[in-house]
Amino acid sequence: MNKFDVDNSTGKNHEGTNANTPTHFLTATSIIGDNVVNLQDEKLGTIKDIMIDVVNGKIEYVIIELG
Repeated sequence: MNKFDVDNSTGKNHEGTNANTPTHFLTATSIIGDNVVNLQDEKLGTIKDIMIDVVNGKIEYVIIELG
């Protein structure tokens, strides 16, 4: 696993001047398939897809697969 894969899988930088701070960018493939949990740490489902507003460049919502 290369350093970018590790950073994407953990959400933390592991090198450089900002080590151990949150990353600024994540790939969609590193987020798709992640578990979604509630405040009681109960699994609600997994992220199936990400909807991006291309006008403002922000994630509008995610699609969660249940079951």
